[in-house]
Amino acid sequence: MIKYVLTVLLLCITACARPEVVESTLNIAVPIEMLELNPYLVLDIPSVRIRNQVYESLLTMDSNGNLQPSLAIKWEYLNPTTIEFTLRSNVSFHNGETLHADDVVFSLNQSLSTPTHQTALRLMKSIKAIDPLTVRLELKTPYAAILLLLSDTLTYILNQKAAEEGNYYVGTGAFQFKEWNKGQNIILERFDNYWGGKANVPMINIRTVPESLVRMVATETAEVDIAYDIDYIEKQRALEKGLVFAETLTPRIEYLGFNVSKYPYNNPKLREAIAYALDIPGIINSAVLGAGKQATILYPQGAKNALTPPIVQDIKKAQKSFDESGLPKGIEIKLLALDGVKRNIAEIIQANLKEIGIEVTIEVVEWSKFVQMLYAHTTDMYLGSWSASADPDLFYYLLLHSNAVGGNGNNFAYKNPQMDNLLELAQVESDPIKRQGFYDEVDKIIDKDKMLIPLYYPLDTLVHRNTISKVRFDEFRLQLWKEVEKDTAQN
Repeated sequence: MIKYVLTVLLLCITACARPEVVESTLNIAVPIEMLELNPYLVLDIPSVRIRNQVYESLLTMDSNGNLQPSLAIKWEYLNPTTIEFTLRSNVSFHNGETLHADDVVFSLNQSLSTPTHQTALRLMKSIKAIDPLTVRLELKTPYAAILLLLSDTLTYILNQKAAEEGNYYVGTGAFQFKEWNKGQNIILERFDNYWGGKANVPMINIRTVPESLVRMVATETAEVDIAYDIDYIEKQRALEKGLVFAETLTPRIEYLGFNVSKYPYNNPKLREAIAYALDIPGIINSAVLGAGKQATILYPQGAKNALTPPIVQDIKKAQKSFDESGLPKGIEIKLLALDGVKRNIAEIIQANLKEIGIEVTIEVVEWSKFVQMLYAHTTDMYLGSWSASADPDLFYYLLLHSNAVGGNGNNFAYKNPQMDNLLELAQVESDPIKRQGFYDEVDKIIDKDKMLIPLYYPLDTLVHRNTISKVRFDEFRLQLWKEVEKDTAQN
């Protein structure tokens, strides 16, 4: 029966996608479809993975985490709050227009007026075009993370003319948008006038294949060249089949979050009881099969120097905290989760909390509804993820500052003046030791208030055929497919 189902699903991968595929097309399988290519509408990892091929920012980050030129070839601080950027000349947009400073001013102003971007860009005061290839950015105050932010997905540069005509799909990247068959696949086509040289493959066909095993088998049978987010249990199988299995720790955290404005999650003793009841190593070993590292603090890159210890399951402490909460034994609470791994985690949490008299109902929703519920703050307790560039401000401020409530970030409805003050001090502090001291205090408040419970830093995984080379897969950037090569002679 399983073999029959897999056969049907594989046939659907081939027949349902309907792309204009040639042999040299790079076929990629992903578990979740992007929500929107327009970078101003929503922020989510499946969408960003596609956008990274179409759009570019002023700066970029190399595989060692160092900033490098992209659409800007150099930058200079005129004073602590003013930066001048020199743009790369003769850069073409996908519609044939040439990149000018006005496009940069337009794009960054669009980001500044976008609810999902505003909080991150809060310290930008103004963006001005000095001449066609020079842009001057003024900040409200010195900001330690500004250059990293200008390499981020929040600051893509779009063509002003196209966007004002309603087409937000025109960037400068190595690939241009061609076709989107919703629920099936997205087609990107090589942009031959790309300033960085032609990409190695002429077309990319990104297929939505929810089941990890089906993505795996499709790679084995050459229906797919690269498959993302393969269950860790498939590693040995991949190697035995002659595939390449890649894994990397990413700047992402998986956490259990609470809407602290709602009953009973506004009860700190309930949140404390839940934290003590969780078997986090068990979650990592059972739900994700060891493909992760227990989280100690919110910011993954700072974990090795964290002063906050990992949470250790202690049922006696959990029971004591729950008793002190004053809530009735057998209280029913709801846990929101995506299907797949998140559902598996939810079931372990459900069993953990039952030990202290808390009954958990698991509500499984699909990705777009989950995002809508987060934005609308209609969640109760939920399993969430957060990923951002390699600076703590883009983790801590966006998730925890009271100004971020209501946007894409502080989905906990958490407000604490002491937290706000520490985050504001950290964002302008240039001394790295002093700055780290502020974040150490932030970690202590997270541990005390438990608006979220850090679970683990996940391993991202992919498999690809041995006909594929130059697959960049590291912790600093979602895959840039312009570098990938496909050897059709071996197929």
